[in-house]
Amino acid sequence: MQKKRNQLQPHGAAAIAAAPSPVCNAHVIQVDAGCFPEGFTTFGCIFKDGRDSVYFSACNKEEVSTEPVLDEALAICWCLQLAMEKGLQDVTIQSDALAVVECFRGSNSLASIDLIVLDCKALMEDFSSVSINYVCRNLNVLAHRLVGHAMQAGCNSWVGYAFPITSSATVCNTSVI
Repeated sequence: MQKKRNQLQPHGAAAIAAAPSPVCNAHVIQVDAGCFPEGFTTFGCIFKDGRDSVYFSACNKEEVSTEPVLDEALAICWCLQLAMEKGLQDVTIQSDALAVVECFRGSNSLASIDLIVLDCKALMEDFSSVSINYVCRNLNVLAHRLVGHAMQAGCNSWVGYAFPITSSATVCNTSVI
């Protein structure tokens, strides 16, 4: 059986609608990152099963100040590492950072994240299939909420979602890449 490697899905209007993942049993990981004026960068992610149910969520807080595009690339790398730790093989990562997703596809190149993208592609070789898709922010709201929550929670993870899905959004950065 031949392994599928580094499947990067086409983007545009169809990808914004969060089309079904190309692998039936793929785990969907939604990820976001944020920069805070206090000199912190935070990440948030949620893992969904094939029925679109959140079964794991996590956030991470780093005392580092970087540019938003680098934060988003580092967040994708962090999610790949979490997926590997969990032993997942078929993964679809969804991010609302279009410029970063385009770098993974090869349709864009940003010197500030080129090495992170290469590191991620090396990690991706250990999966059966990996897809990195762009989704608009309103489809990534649960991961975005964890970005703000990380300022209080630090590095943490939960079975399921960190707080009720119907709770109000935590205010965090509004930078757009």
